[in-house]
Amino acid sequence: MARVILIFCFFLSFITTSFSNEPATPIGEKSEMVLIKDRARTTSMIKKGHGFFEVKDLHATEKGEEYQIDYSFKINVSFYGDRGGVITLMVPQSYFGDSFWGQVRRGVVQTSNLKIKLQEVKDLVRHNGVAYEDCPVLRFFDIKGSDEKSLKEMIALKAFEMGILNEKDLLSEEVRDIEAIVVTHPSVPALGVIRMDITGNVRNYNIKMGFDLK
Repeated sequence: MARVILIFCFFLSFITTSFSNEPATPIGEKSEMVLIKDRARTTSMIKKGHGFFEVKDLHATEKGEEYQIDYSFKINVSFYGDRGGVITLMVPQSYFGDSFWGQVRRGVVQTSNLKIKLQEVKDLVRHNGVAYEDCPVLRFFDIKGSDEKSLKEMIALKAFEMGILNEKDLLSEEVRDIEAIVVTHPSVPALGVIRMDITGNVRNYNIKMGFDLK
């Protein structure tokens, strides 16, 4: 009798787990990105680069429960060597569920350190031999926090190579309107990014740097 009860409990546990509506936690998920050398997306001064997204933790903020997703990157710049940093993106807990897409379709979603807007949904994106269907294109903008410095330095170095800034201006406040346009798909770990273009405005020039999923 005890054996029968034990087997019944095992199957009950299996069924409950398998059909739970609660999504598995994304904490610890990673996805690796590589710098794209296409001059339309990255200037020649940037020799190489890579980075990765990682879901770090779930935090209670003034905007509600949010996941901290860090983008750690390193780029090699002519005459400057290796430069790197960490960009922290706070996204709603709902980002990893269905309800987020209803929210972002209705308008801008604001978190504790950025804003997210849906630009469009691409029917099909092909990358590294994989076909991704129904890919939301998101705009991350108005990014706040200490990681602004890392973003500004990346954009400023590109502006220097283009002759827009001189060396003494590299640490100035010339870089504005920083944002990232990301092509996403739910099958990709962490933030779900297939393609990312980081842009900034320097003295009315729009400067861009591109990363793709490795």
